[in-house]
Amino acid sequence: MDKLPETEQPTLAAPDFDELSRNLGLFLEGAGKATAAYFKPADGGAAKSNFADEAAEAVKTFGHVAESWMVDPQRVVEAQSRLGAQFMELWASTLRRAQGDGADAVAEPEPKDARFQDPEWSKNPIFDFLKQAYLITSRWAEDVVEGADHVDESTKQKAPST
Repeated sequence: MDKLPETEQPTLAAPDFDELSRNLGLFLEGAGKATAAYFKPADGGAAKSNFADEAAEAVKTFGHVAESWMVDPQRVVEAQSRLGAQFMELWASTLRRAQGDGADAVAEPEPKDARFQDPEWSKNPIFDFLKQAYLITSRWAEDVVEGADHVDESTKQKAPST
């Protein structure tokens, strides 16, 4: 792979630590407000949380899917290898792009997926990497759930949403 001459190397701007600190402060303030609202008593009574029940259900659902896969270790290795290969391809593509070379996307969102319509998801290399990493991982997880043998459809339907 040819490198760009030293004078044409892309330069990264130094982060604006004042802006970063301000945004972090705003994030923490918002997180504090959200936490306070979550724990605030509802209608004069104690707020009821279903978190323990939801967490137990998620663990149970993923346990069924994992159990299905663990009976065939070869399938587990193949599934992990596919995920690893896609991430290696994403890293290579990201590095080529950082060096100023053109690089095709490893994972593209579906055209109807409105979450990634903003052009910044593709123009900004960090956002593009995060978008593709999310797509690779979520599609892999969906494939794992779909490929789980001896798991009923109801459990398969719950798995992606837990």
